[in-house]
Amino acid sequence: MVTKTIAIYVFLDDIFKSMGHKEP
Repeated sequence: MVTKTIAIYVFLDDIFKSMGHKEP
């Protein structure tokens, strides 16, 4: 479950980067 959570976070982080947003 933890691995899945990390995978989702990385996936969302990549989307944010694509949109030009900066996540802390």
